[in-house]
Amino acid sequence: MKILVALIAACAFVALLKKPLRAHPGIFYASAAALDVLLLAGNLSGVPVPLWASILSFHARGLFGFALFAIVMFIGVLGDGSRLKSSLLPIRAELSILASILIAGHIANYLEIYCTRLLSLNIGTLSAEASLVVACAATALLVPLAITSVKAVKKRMSARSWKRLQRFAYLFWGLAYAHLALILLQPARSNGAEALTSLVIYSIIFAVYTAARIRRWRIDARQKH
Repeated sequence: MKILVALIAACAFVALLKKPLRAHPGIFYASAAALDVLLLAGNLSGVPVPLWASILSFHARGLFGFALFAIVMFIGVLGDGSRLKSSLLPIRAELSILASILIAGHIANYLEIYCTRLLSLNIGTLSAEASLVVACAATALLVPLAITSVKAVKKRMSARSWKRLQRFAYLFWGLAYAHLALILLQPARSNGAEALTSLVIYSIIFAVYTAARIRRWRIDARQKH
């Protein structure tokens, strides 16, 4: 159920702070980076339990970063005349960069665990091994997507090249779901109620997005013809 909390928090964040985010994105990027550092420092030296339970547990699992990415993706399937799209489109790039910085902390948090298992040749189950491969592929896509979301970088690219590269966001989104599904599959099979609930929620989110994305493509195709 934590993913639902993260989604609600992300929606509230966007609703309340969209204007400051657009005006001063650097402050939010620095805050996200500081949270990454706090997470990694907490793993090494320990942090107060209440702080970990309320904030860092969500950050360690990448929940808030994922929720922001979900908003970024769903903005793209809203109708062109939608007030919601008009309101959120100006901060879509900022949300994407912010989510990328937060996910970087999540990646770094688990990097040590995976590296230790790789060195000992003890990854775990087949689903864990597959999730690692998928995570590496998703990370490889995330880096150029995040970099080209920066306005200064975007201005140096042709519109055609930028759009072509940004289409890989769909592949990244699909890989993100595959990674989550593989991570949750084993505990869900072992009668893990929380893991099963999370898997169902993630599946619903991705299914709804896929249906909306296909519908958007069909509408755009009809308008072109």
